[in-house]
Amino acid sequence: MNNLLRIALSVLIVGIVGILFAPFLFTRSGYISFTETGQIGDTIGGITAPITSLVGSVLLFLALRTQVIANKVTQEQIREHKTEEQIKKEVTYVSGLYEYFTKNIQDYETKYFKGHRAIRKVMSLLVKQEKENAHDEDRLYYGTAAELYGILKLGKLFLEQVNKSRMEENDKRYFKELVKHHYDSFIMPYLIKDNSTSKCELCGEMHNGIPFKMVKVIEETIALF
Repeated sequence: MNNLLRIALSVLIVGIVGILFAPFLFTRSGYISFTETGQIGDTIGGITAPITSLVGSVLLFLALRTQVIANKVTQEQIREHKTEEQIKKEVTYVSGLYEYFTKNIQDYETKYFKGHRAIRKVMSLLVKQEKENAHDEDRLYYGTAAELYGILKLGKLFLEQVNKSRMEENDKRYFKELVKHHYDSFIMPYLIKDNSTSKCELCGEMHNGIPFKMVKVIEETIALF
């Protein structure tokens, strides 16, 4: 933009100088004699008109070029503004999703416990159940186990949205650390494989009583940290 302004100013100065001195130069060189031409005003106009037209054309081109550049800058600013607004919306959405996730944890309850204590209690009971219960997917469709399964899937959804968002990496790490705290404190201690020598009679593998679908969701969520 500054280069175009300098060029325009240079063309304007050269044009003014040319308009002022062209009649003098042409008459002094003998190309034109006012005694042999028409009215002096028409003569001077005829001499300077080409220079004036050329200067005007160059200035018009530079003005249009400047306008094109200005339009591009404006469009880029609009795009940047839209991107910033979109990122703000994504942060608001992620924040709302985290609040919903924590509210589900706070509202989760069993007969005697609520919140994180209820999660620990249910996870402990699932671990202690017979290994065959891990194969029973129906238990994830009713009762407290189903509710906990829903909370775990919500945690996975939250981290997926965090990773997809265009928010700053510091903000992403902040949200991930918040969720990681929940999992490290109330979920992961119960995900440890059964250390006994007994194997599952159905699959022959070493595992505890936590349903496989629940374990899979937990492992997929951990991979998102």
